[in-house]
Amino acid sequence: METKISPKRVFQLTEAECERLAIINAGLKRGDKKRIAEITEVHRVWVTYVLMGKGISERVLRAAEALIAERKINLTSQDYGKQRD
Repeated sequence: METKISPKRVFQLTEAECERLAIINAGLKRGDKKRIAEITEVHRVWVTYVLMGKGISERVLRAAEALIAERKINLTSQDYGKQRD
């Protein structure tokens, strides 16, 4: 599922920023926006705007990337444990 970035925005995103948003949105799961909002201490609506490309917040993007990376690390460590058994 590919995320579409709205053409109605005040600022212009670069191609790299669009790719970054697409990767982040592909890795998010249900409830992740709420967790990102709690971690960054911002409102859930602002997190949604940032992830749709309607706002800019490096803090929100970093928190989303960290959440995805943490999930990947936990998945690989669980897979490793299953292989050893």
